Amino acid sequence: MVMNNQLIYVGGYASPEMEGIQLYNLDLTSGHLTYVKGVQGVENPSFLIVTKDLQRLYAVIEVAEYQGISGGGVVGFEISEEGRNLVSLNNQPTNGDHPCHLSLSTSEDALFVANYSGGSVSAYQVLKDGSLSAQSDFHQHQGSSVNLKRQEGPHAHMAHLTPVGRHLLVTDLGTDQLMVYQINPQGKLTLLKDRCLTLPAGSGPRHLTFSNSNKSMYLINELGNTILVFPVGEDGLPEKEYVQKIETLPSDFSEESTTADIHVHPSGKFLYGTNRGHDSFCCYRILPDEKLELIGHVSTGGQSPRNFSIHPDGQWLVVAHQVSGNILSFAVDQQTGMLNQTDNQQLKLQPSCVQFGHQSN
Repeated sequence: MVMNNQLIYVGGYASPEMEGIQLYNLDLTSGHLTYVKGVQGVENPSFLIVTKDLQRLYAVIEVAEYQGISGGGVVGFEISEEGRNLVSLNNQPTNGDHPCHLSLSTSEDALFVANYSGGSVSAYQVLKDGSLSAQSDFHQHQGSSVNLKRQEGPHAHMAHLTPVGRHLLVTDLGTDQLMVYQINPQGKLTLLKDRCLTLPAGSGPRHLTFSNSNKSMYLINELGNTILVFPVGEDGLPEKEYVQKIETLPSDFSEESTTADIHVHPSGKFLYGTNRGHDSFCCYRILPDEKLELIGHVSTGGQSPRNFSIHPDGQWLVVAHQVSGNILSFAVDQQTGMLNQTDNQQLKLQPSCVQFGHQSN
């Protein structure tokens, strides 16, 4: 049976009275987006993650004080009715201000959260019913870097599993470091100081992804507007030195801009990043040696593009714009890698994250 419709979960910045998580349907034939429903009661669910079986969804609560405790929060939901119903399981404080990213362990029995303003990492066990344990581990980063406005202290921006799943990589924008943690049972983390990477001063590392072969890591730098390509060793960890540094902005663009997200196309042939300010996708071809070659830039169709997701079949891409408050769908040219806008929907929300859910006919 051909599945023609794809459910999308959209998270962003909203008061608890607003629909902070919204469900949209993506028509896999036309690329058209249709509003389905919204979920109230969650403040600033700016980043979402869905389990592999599509039965649960977890969201950060990006605030500086949660339930009277300094720091943000994280909340879990049970998904039912083919993805259309979200029932809250429980929530936990992160003990770090403004959590902005989360990931699940390979077996999905642990959850890891990056706290941006707090400059820290929180860990939890995922219980059998999907609810979250009390915090199982917590690591506070230290340090600063050369940008006095943005790098006055640590700012953990992403908690990303290595492909093998034995390690957690945490980008710290504030210290220009990539922190490497070993993942242990019961949601515990051990910092591997000798495997951490020190990046060029002022880079501001934000997000990362891996090539389909898992032999290369691509790291996008928010402040430096660059992507660094690192070889990956036998242990699944990036080597100390990068083999390529490539710009995300056109050479003739001189206004202020910062990067946001980065993803490899399911085919493994292309890589995309988002620029906020230039408000564009930077599109690259992945060469046989897994270095990058610029294809071109495509307008994202809104202001301040944040997270974007590429459909598993590689045909569609959906992006969220925090400032202009819209989400857009794009058709992906499978031969050239270029993007063509197919729909534009305005939301009563500052959307920052899009994640795919169930398919239906």
